[in-house]
Amino acid sequence: MTKLIKVAGVQMDVTLGDAERNLKHLENALRQTAAADAELTVFPECALTGYCYQSLEEAQANAESIPGPWTDRLEKLCQELKTWLITGILESYKNRVYNTAVLVGPNGVVATYRKVHLPYLGVDRFVTPGEISPGVYECGNLRVGMHICYDGSFPEAARCMAVEGADLITLPTNWPPGAEYMAKYLINARAVENHVYFLSVNRVGTERGFQFIGKSRLCRPNGSIAAEIDNDHPGIFYGEIDLEAVRNKHLVRIPGEHEIDRLADRRPDTYEKLILPPVDQTPRVRHRLENQESPGNQLAHPPENDLYAQLWAPWRLAYVTGDKDKSKPKPKPLEEGPSTEEAKSTEKPSPEASKSEPPEEPTKTEPETNFILEADKSERDRENLVIKRTEHTITILNRYPYNNGHLLVAPRVMKADLSELTPEEHLECMQTLSEMMGRIRKLMKPDGFNIGLNLGRSAGAGLPGHLHWHLVPRWNGDTNFMPVLDGVRVIPQSLDALWQYLTEDIREGRGER
Repeated sequence: MTKLIKVAGVQMDVTLGDAERNLKHLENALRQTAAADAELTVFPECALTGYCYQSLEEAQANAESIPGPWTDRLEKLCQELKTWLITGILESYKNRVYNTAVLVGPNGVVATYRKVHLPYLGVDRFVTPGEISPGVYECGNLRVGMHICYDGSFPEAARCMAVEGADLITLPTNWPPGAEYMAKYLINARAVENHVYFLSVNRVGTERGFQFIGKSRLCRPNGSIAAEIDNDHPGIFYGEIDLEAVRNKHLVRIPGEHEIDRLADRRPDTYEKLILPPVDQTPRVRHRLENQESPGNQLAHPPENDLYAQLWAPWRLAYVTGDKDKSKPKPKPLEEGPSTEEAKSTEKPSPEASKSEPPEEPTKTEPETNFILEADKSERDRENLVIKRTEHTITILNRYPYNNGHLLVAPRVMKADLSELTPEEHLECMQTLSEMMGRIRKLMKPDGFNIGLNLGRSAGAGLPGHLHWHLVPRWNGDTNFMPVLDGVRVIPQSLDALWQYLTEDIREGRGER
C-alpha cells in the first residue's frame, strides 16, 4: 500500500517583538495539527519574532540562540505530541543575527537553516547571510528540505535539495504585496521542475505598515495544488505526501516513446554561467554606499568581499573527479587556465597558498573564540562542518578553504605546540591525517596534497593557541587565471555537500585506502 504522510501549514498573524504570545499561538496550532495526525507542521518565516525590524540593534534584542529557551520549549512540545515542526525565528549567534528556520522533532532540534538570499526588506536589511546551502533532513520516513521566502526566487536552492533526495521542500515566507504572482505560480513551478512536493507557508496581518498576503499552498510533484488557503486570513490547511509517487523520478507516459526524468536529464556541464558572481551591486551594498556608512560595520552590512572571496562552483566537481585517462582529448585551455610551471607541479603551492595563512574565522570574530573547541562541544556537526572525532582528534572542514576538500585536523584539547602533545595525541593526529588523505584520494581523486601546520601568529596561524594541521587536496591546473587575475578561488563543491559526502563515507565504513 502506498505510504501517505500528512503535513500541515499554519497561516498565522505574528506580533512583532512578542515571542511569548507568538509561542502560545504556535503551541495551540501544533496541538490542533497533531490531533489531526499531521506528522509535520510548518509555520511562517520569523513566526516567533516578527519581521519588520528597523535596525540591527532592535533585531538583536529580539533574537534567541539555538539551542535556547525557545527551542527547548518547542522540543518538549514535540516530545509530548510526537510530531515535527518547522518555524522561523531570529537566531542570535556570536554577536550576529540570522534569519533562521529550525526543524524540531521528538528528539530535539534536528537542523537549522540560515537564510542565504537576503532582500532589502524588513529585518533582512540587517541580518548576516547564511553560508551553508539548504540541506535535507529526515522526519520519520519523510525527507524534508527547507529554505526561506526570498530563497524561493532562486531555483538553484530547490534543485540542490531535490538532488539530495528531498520528498518535500518547505518555504516559510513573509510575502508582502508585490509577491502575489510568486504565491500563484512559483510554488507550482518549483514542484514540477524538481518532481517534489513543495509547501509554502506565509503569514498574514499588518506589521509596521506592511500587509502580508497569505496565499499559502502545497503543490504535488506534477505541479497541481494539493491544498491551499487562497486568501489573507489565518487558518490551517492539510495535505498528504505520497512517498512512492514523489520518489519515482522516471515518468513513463508512453513506454519507449514518452519518458522523462527531470533530475537524470540535467546537464550541469552546460550551466557554467550560473557560477559567475553577480555583476551589479546588491541593493544592500548600494544603500551602504549611498549613506556613506563605514565598511567596518560588518554586522549590519557584510562587505561584498566576504561573500565572494571564494567562488563556489559545484559544476566543476565533475571535472576534478573525472576520468584521468590521458588517451582522451584534453579540455580546452580555458578550462584548465594558463599552462605554467606552477600549474604543472603538485608539490609547489599556488601563489595564494604560499602566502601567510588567513584565519579560519573571519577577522571580525573575537580573537579569544576557539572555533575548534566550540565545534567539538556542540552537537550540530553539520553546521560546524565536523567530519569526524576520535578519542584525541577532531576533523573539520575549513570554512574558508584554499581548495575543495581543505580539512583541519586538531587535538581535542587546546595545545599550542607540538611539544605539548602526548605520544597518544601525536600518534592519533598522524593517523587521522593519513586516514583523511586516503579518503579524499579515493573520493575526490586529487593529483597531490599540501599538508602542514602554522605555529604562532607570525607563521600565519589563525588560531595560534590551538595547533591544527591543514590538509589541502591539489589538482593539476588548480592555479589558473581566477586567483592570478582576480584574486578569487574557484571552489567546485559546497561545504554542506562535501560534509555529507565525507561523513557518509566514514559512517558506511568504506575503506580509506
